[in-house]
Amino acid sequence: MAAKLQVEQLLAAFSEDGGEVPDVVTIICGSRKFQILERTIRSRGQSLLLSLLEDPARRDKQAPIYVEGNIERFRYILDWYRFGSLKSPSGMSTDEMR
Repeated sequence: MAAKLQVEQLLAAFSEDGGEVPDVVTIICGSRKFQILERTIRSRGQSLLLSLLEDPARRDKQAPIYVEGNIERFRYILDWYRFGSLKSPSGMSTDEMR
């Protein structure tokens, strides 16, 4: 279901950008690769991911961004970027997510 939603978001972004393929950011957290549209990160304003994305030391803009953290928690953080709300995993409080 989540993969289908991501494909639908990518297709919508593709058509909104006049047929241009939108920029996709690859983030490596732990041993897992995540991908998110650059404009999705930018839509949330100033944030840690935006700071990492715009880091002047990041010379290769196509290179992955490496984030140290819990893989399970990180996917929920990306959901916040995508949907504007944070849903804690079952059995984990919002405080634990911080």
